[in-house]
Amino acid sequence: MVFLTRPAEDAARFLDMLDGDFDAQVSPVFTVRFHENKLDFTPDEALIFTSTYGVDALTDDLTDRAAFCVGQKTLDHAIARGCNATRGDGDADALIRHIMSQTKFTKFVHIRGQHTVGNIAGRLTGQGCPTSEVIAYDQVENPIPENLQETIEGRPGVIFPVFSARSAHILCKWLVDFTVSPRFIAISPTVQAVILQSGLGPVTLAEAPNALAMANAVSLELATSREVE
Repeated sequence: MVFLTRPAEDAARFLDMLDGDFDAQVSPVFTVRFHENKLDFTPDEALIFTSTYGVDALTDDLTDRAAFCVGQKTLDHAIARGCNATRGDGDADALIRHIMSQTKFTKFVHIRGQHTVGNIAGRLTGQGCPTSEVIAYDQVENPIPENLQETIEGRPGVIFPVFSARSAHILCKWLVDFTVSPRFIAISPTVQAVILQSGLGPVTLAEAPNALAMANAVSLELATSREVE
């Protein structure tokens, strides 16, 4: 079984990327709630987006607004809003390196959620790139599904693809008291660390911090499971 904790639309797109026949359950661990976010940015401020939610949260006209994005999906969202955007390679460290490699902008605004990792604003500011933050949305924890325990207990090797540190924190809290032998696939070392710190595992790290690499890792796990069976 593949157990997805992403919002329903994202989960459906990801399932379409997987190979073979398998059982799946979609149980989002959080609900995104946007704040009131019409902001006035100065021309010398470039935006930083570390998720598509940050792009979607803003009601401002973003036409020709400079933006730095964590990865391809966020970049696509920003471009669709009219941003003049570029991207890093999928995680906070790569994004910071990408921002530091440019010379045009000297001030930045990180549009982020209530829960975040990576300390992007603090690290950039510490390296001479003044960066402020706007908390534009919250990822509110959903109640644990009533049927979760009966769904996964007794099933060997349920596969949990985990796409964010926030998802990892909530999912591990859900699972910590269950008798399960889950197989986690983490999109980044940060997500991997959250799961391992909970005492759960094992955790496979995707070869790259993107949906395609995650799909490849899940498909490989599914194929391995079929061979064992």
